[in-house]
Amino acid sequence: MKMKLLCLQLAALIALSGCQSSGKSHQTTTGANGHCNPLSYQCHQQRKNSPISPSILAKLEQADTLSRSGKILPAMELLEGLTPATNAETAAINYQLALVHDRNQMDHMVVYYAQAALSGQHLDSEKHATLLRLELLRLFRLGYFDEAKSKIGAYYTYMEITADRYLDPVLLYIALQQDDKTAMSTLREKMNKSPQKSDAYASFVALTSVKIEQAKQPRFSLPMEPVVKYQVPYDYPREAASQGIEGQLSLQFDIDNQGKPVNITVLESSPTGVFDQAGIDALTQWRYLVNLDTNGKVIDGQAINIEFRWGLNY
Repeated sequence: MKMKLLCLQLAALIALSGCQSSGKSHQTTTGANGHCNPLSYQCHQQRKNSPISPSILAKLEQADTLSRSGKILPAMELLEGLTPATNAETAAINYQLALVHDRNQMDHMVVYYAQAALSGQHLDSEKHATLLRLELLRLFRLGYFDEAKSKIGAYYTYMEITADRYLDPVLLYIALQQDDKTAMSTLREKMNKSPQKSDAYASFVALTSVKIEQAKQPRFSLPMEPVVKYQVPYDYPREAASQGIEGQLSLQFDIDNQGKPVNITVLESSPTGVFDQAGIDALTQWRYLVNLDTNGKVIDGQAINIEFRWGLNY
């Protein structure tokens, strides 16, 4: 079932001056201990990891268990409610939030928390490498091709490698979409010489079966207005489905300081009353990443419109 959302832009770390954010990533303040220039996986492994308190570790494990069992919202709320005492704890929480949102397939939130977790280099080498790769793949899926290319280069530098059977096909896909013939030629030559040539081309063929459009913005960034960070699908009323009834519903709502939809009203319903409750029940469970102005009000959080459609072929 496909949802058509109006007035929602997916797009990055929120840079606010004099503003607050609800559901925001935790912020780091200082650099990590130890020096690697440039930072590499091998050097990173030799650095001493900062300790994380047993209470935070227990909550991180609890959130991981919740999200793995499909309880995404409780996991999110648990993590967002934690108060870290160190930069290492801040990074660990943001790391787990990135994984939780990845399980909910919210790519923009994955990038948001991955970038927050990676800043300051407070993760251990395994988690750092995991998020570098996750971040670049989600940037690619969102259509931020130039930024994805840059992140792949940074990942190769960190891992001290020159090729990857799954990431080289991503680069080739981007080159094809951007009609970069020089890059296409170089990548094909590189893949042809790879001992994992068949795997690389199989990955490329799989990528070409999905159309990913290049984002309009050159770099990933979240807007100031509310952005969906958690959503559930809306149900198809059993009676309507059994009778083959299709329809649509337009709703208007506000968002409170916690990112919850409130004051939901029906703007248009077709057929009248058939899908109203299903749409309202779903929207009530959604959550938004919001920014607050200096008066504590949600920026652009009033009179938001959204449209849901029901069809047997959706």
